[in-house]
Order: sequence, then C-alpha cells, then structure tokens
Amino acid sequence: MYGLTFEFPLNDGGLGDKFIITSNILSTMEQLKADSIINFYTKSKDESFGDEIDSFGKKRNGLKFKNFYEVIDFFHYKKPSYKIHTNVINEHKDCEDVIDFNLKNKSYEQNNTYIYSKLGKYWPINYDKTIKKTIISFMFYMNGEANKSINVKMFEEFEQLTLQFPNLKFVRLEDLNFVKNVEFLSQSHLLIASEGMWTHLSRAMNVDTIAFTDLKEFIFEFNEQGYFCSENFEECLNKLKEKCIDFKI
Repeated sequence: MYGLTFEFPLNDGGLGDKFIITSNILSTMEQLKADSIINFYTKSKDESFGDEIDSFGKKRNGLKFKNFYEVIDFFHYKKPSYKIHTNVINEHKDCEDVIDFNLKNKSYEQNNTYIYSKLGKYWPINYDKTIKKTIISFMFYMNGEANKSINVKMFEEFEQLTLQFPNLKFVRLEDLNFVKNVEFLSQSHLLIASEGMWTHLSRAMNVDTIAFTDLKEFIFEFNEQGYFCSENFEECLNKLKEKCIDFKI
C-alpha cells in the first residue's frame, strides 16, 4: 500500500530544484515510514523550455529518466528504505505547481524548511568519504543568468588569484555530469561557485563552500549554515585567498 503521493517535474525548473525536491521526498518517506507514489511529469512547456542550460548558456537536452529511481541514482542519493511507484504522466506541469502540491504534506513542508535552516541537511549522498582532499573545485555561471552570473573580467580576476598558489590544483566542475562532479567534490578542500546546483551538492557532501549571488535570502542561508556567500565577487575572492593561504599542501 502506497501511503504517500508526491509530484516530480522531470523537465521543468532548475536542476537544483529537482535535487531539493528529491531530497525532501526521500526524507519525508523515511520520517513517515511509508511507501510513495510519484506522479512523474515528463514534458517540458515547449520544445526548448525544459532543456538544461550549461554555465556558458548552451542548451542541453532535457532529462530522459524513465522512473524516480533513475533520478535518485542520477543525484547519487542513497536508496530509500521504502518502496516507490512511478506514475509516468506524459504531460507538463510547472515546477512551482509541483512544489505547491508537495508542500501540502506537512512533513514534506517541515523537511523543506529544515533543509534551508541553520542545521539544514540533505538526504545522504553516496560517495567515497575516504578519498584524500587534493583539489579546489570551481564552477561559475557566465550565461547571463540573473543573480549569479559573472562576466569575463571577474573570471580573469579569479584566474589571476589562482596563479598566486601554484602548489594548489584548481579544477572546474563539469556541466550536468554528476558522476564526475561527485568525484571532484569528494577530492575537494572547497568549492567556489555561483549559487546553484553545485553549491547544493557541495553542501550535501559537507564540502566547504564559497558562493556568489546577490539574493539576500541565499546569502543569509549560506552564512548561517557556516559557509560563505556574498553579492560582492571581490569578497568571495578574498575569502578564497584566505583559505588558500591556510592550506598546508
């Protein structure tokens, strides 16, 4: 008997939105000790709307998963203890409407609030926690996306800073390659990045994170959780410099 029903927008909303929705569903199932039905909306709004966009503004094909278990595997989330039935619906539903539906479940709502709180915690990620930390990873959006993109001059300032630390290895994350990015982050002392999917993943993996955005609520959230976030890119670079000086490699 499937006691819970949730919705999931396969090709609407950002990848970070889907990451959080998945975490909240899995946490709620565990909390309520119940199996779930997932109404799995597969269609994008039109031919291109649901395509993911990489950090340089290039369109990527929409996600093609057949069921919710494949989404869990893609995000490297731990498998749930309870069963999931995927009800595939070949229609479009807006991500915001999906979130509103899921938030009607009070336990889901509590988990959603908790994930953004001071002690916020994601559903566990599967990765090798024994790997030695050897790199600093980065990922900046340069696609003009509001609130979080940087320009060429800002990126050049970042590159100039990295040259001051020839003993440190800086590695750019890949676009939409979760397997590789989980591997990179498992090796990372820290991530510096535009706020988004990869700053969700870094925090889920307990990787020290420096984030750039001008959204006040995110700045508050990151800093309250013990990470660093600023709307001033120079402040982000100064924080990175401080941490690089402290590394004994």
